[in-house]
Amino acid sequence: MDSSKSIRFLVKDVLNNEDNPKNAIVEASLFALILLSVVFILWEMFLKPETHIFKIVQYINKYILFLFIIEYSVRLWAHSKSMKELFSFTISPFSIIDLLCLMPALRVFRSIRILKMLRILRIAKLGRYKSNIIVLIESISTFLSHNYVQFLFLIVIISSMTVITTLALKIINPNISIIGAFWWSLIRVIDPGFVDPGGAAKWSEQILSLFISIFGIVTFGLFIGLSSNIFMHFFNSFQFHKRRLKLKEHHLLCNWGNSLMMKQLIEELYYHKGKAAILSEKEQSEVLDSFSPGTYHFRTGDSCNSDDLYDKGALQKARNIIIFLDKSNEENEKNADNRTMLTIMNIQKLLGEKKKILESRIKDKDKQKDEMYQLKNKKLIIESESDELNDLILDIFIHSEYFDKRSEIDSGILHWEFGDIILIQKNKLLAQMLIQIGTNVMLSLVYNELLTHYGQEFDLITISEHKGLSDEIVNLDFLEVNEKIRNDFKYFKKKKYFKNISCEYPPLIVGVIRDSNFYLVPDLDFRIRENDKLVLLADVSRSSQSQNNKCQFTSEIVNSNRFPKILLVIGWNYVVDDIIFEAITYGILQIFIVSKTSKYINSGSRKIIVDDTSYLKKIDIEIIKDFEKFIKETNKKNIEDDVVNVIYINTDSNDKKVIESLTQNYDIDIIINVADFSSTGDNHNSDARTIRNLFFLKKCKLKDVPVIAEILDETNEIHAINAGANAILNSPKYIGNYIIQLTRNTYIKLILNQILSTEGKEIYTLSIESKYINKSISEVRNDLYTYKSIFLIGLVTKNHSIYLNLKDKTIINENYNLFIVICNQCVAINYKKTLFRHSSPILGL
Repeated sequence: MDSSKSIRFLVKDVLNNEDNPKNAIVEASLFALILLSVVFILWEMFLKPETHIFKIVQYINKYILFLFIIEYSVRLWAHSKSMKELFSFTISPFSIIDLLCLMPALRVFRSIRILKMLRILRIAKLGRYKSNIIVLIESISTFLSHNYVQFLFLIVIISSMTVITTLALKIINPNISIIGAFWWSLIRVIDPGFVDPGGAAKWSEQILSLFISIFGIVTFGLFIGLSSNIFMHFFNSFQFHKRRLKLKEHHLLCNWGNSLMMKQLIEELYYHKGKAAILSEKEQSEVLDSFSPGTYHFRTGDSCNSDDLYDKGALQKARNIIIFLDKSNEENEKNADNRTMLTIMNIQKLLGEKKKILESRIKDKDKQKDEMYQLKNKKLIIESESDELNDLILDIFIHSEYFDKRSEIDSGILHWEFGDIILIQKNKLLAQMLIQIGTNVMLSLVYNELLTHYGQEFDLITISEHKGLSDEIVNLDFLEVNEKIRNDFKYFKKKKYFKNISCEYPPLIVGVIRDSNFYLVPDLDFRIRENDKLVLLADVSRSSQSQNNKCQFTSEIVNSNRFPKILLVIGWNYVVDDIIFEAITYGILQIFIVSKTSKYINSGSRKIIVDDTSYLKKIDIEIIKDFEKFIKETNKKNIEDDVVNVIYINTDSNDKKVIESLTQNYDIDIIINVADFSSTGDNHNSDARTIRNLFFLKKCKLKDVPVIAEILDETNEIHAINAGANAILNSPKYIGNYIIQLTRNTYIKLILNQILSTEGKEIYTLSIESKYINKSISEVRNDLYTYKSIFLIGLVTKNHSIYLNLKDKTIINENYNLFIVICNQCVAINYKKTLFRHSSPILGL
């Protein structure tokens, strides 16, 4: 965008966009100028031309007229360069009024005195600012209705004080009339600055006057100050929150969820030049102030209210609608779920009604098509943390007339007439990441890059949308497609086959989506079809240094552990329940949880299904309130393959003795410190408790035991690293980034579902076999994929930096320590056995 175009856009936005903060200043200034102009026009008509004051008023009128000429010229310049659009602008009603108001500035019109009345038409410009007049009227009426008791009380005080003062003055000065005494007393009470032109001769009258003045100043000072604050509250509320939102193609965030997660969402939107409207009944000014300016528009409103969704959220023009579990006014989980359901049903109702209106009222087929496209191509992302709510949401959509029966219900992706519906389970996602990072700390860096706007990200391209691309790659196998696209990338980009993907370097094809099924690194004989979607690993950042990701580890890197048996979880929040399930799917058989959470837990035995099979795992849950007795009476339990022991230690998560005792008496394989909500709801307090535990664990000098820390505030990441965490997971950042990824493309959920689960293929780090040293990336990738079904996507250096999707000509040398690959777990295990002699002493599978 050139500078002139950028300035033109900014000026137009300030003049016309009511949601621009600077627009309010311009609007208020013009509003005042119009009123001032009308006053001086009327005044000029009643003055004699030969008087001195007439010349001053005339000069002021000319100056105001000059300002309006500048305003009209700026509006004309900022509107557009197109003659067609400028013509449309000049014949609009407000523009014609503006022009008529300027006509008396020309000499030929000034000679005709009657046309001077045209200048009064300028008051018609108040129509442009009628919203302010309505707001003012609403504010006054609301203020009076809410404060009538104060006015009655004030009237009683004024009346009483006036009567008392009248009697006192009559006693002091018998010669004054009762009417004169009453008038003097009333004026002195309501106007402490009033001075009687005659003065007060007697000292007694002066004392009475002083006393009444002090009383008036105190009484009216307090009343005026209080009333002003209350009135401005109503005025600001009406002015800011009752206007219809005039955004389009924006993200509508319904309800108030995690503040830090929403902040991360806004930051990601700011990077992608997106806009967000936050519709919630809870306004946290201190949080909103830290958001990127100009990116979000907060509206106080209820997402369960149709009018608020339509007017304050601009639902019909939103591109993405994100519904968070409502924490703004509901503490009860069931109530939050109920509000989510009402919000969804209102959205469905409003979009359905809008569709019928467009079909019945718009006869122009092209215009109707454009409006329908905007209405139907939406993404509805819903945060849900209970299977019960998931089932209810499914019932809402499945029984809808707009539902598409081809929806991938199992993957949490639904389709209806208005776009895609995505159910996200935040706690499950975080639990999957925490367990995977616990088994391989290097994945912290990998996921940190894949779920951010810098470096490599997943993206998709539909082959059928590009006829030329289809002719080039259909019927090729997976490896041939990669070679073709990487070798001929400049040609493909010139043909605009990758126009929707902002990558500057050749992407790496890592999978294919076919008929809503995701094939991550398919088999050798897999052939590309015309309707396939290619899953790419592509550099979408704007920074040339984006691939060199910052390190999130301490200097001590622990061994990866794909076969953990004992897990220690410190702290408690709702993610812990999902951590237990995820840990079981990875074969963990004993789980210790240290926190004050016994009120949430029921002891006893239960059974669960693992990996969606008929295989049942028995879980024995035990709550320990006397830890010292537990340690004395319990030796190391024999771990049984068919039973999972979940042991809750009911104590403060910062209990140093308990943490030290557990690490000394049990062979812990993984330690996860989650953000502790059991003792505090404050973000910094939770992070402080986590960091304190990290120092405890650091003193324990655990060997080859990965310590994973969940951090809530990004500013505390470096402190967690210094305290000894081997890897950190910033949960608000990860979830915020994950949601933005889904808004870019729905099918990214399919990709991450497989990578983050125990089923199918996953990301691993493997030691570099000596025979691959001094070979190029492309040679090694072809060899690993052809002979071992291992797909190479990146490298790890000895100083723990990661590089994804390196150029094919990159030579693997001694500075690289590990491969980053995608493959099945059994393939990775077999690979490790063949490389036993070559495995890194520090890192490995």
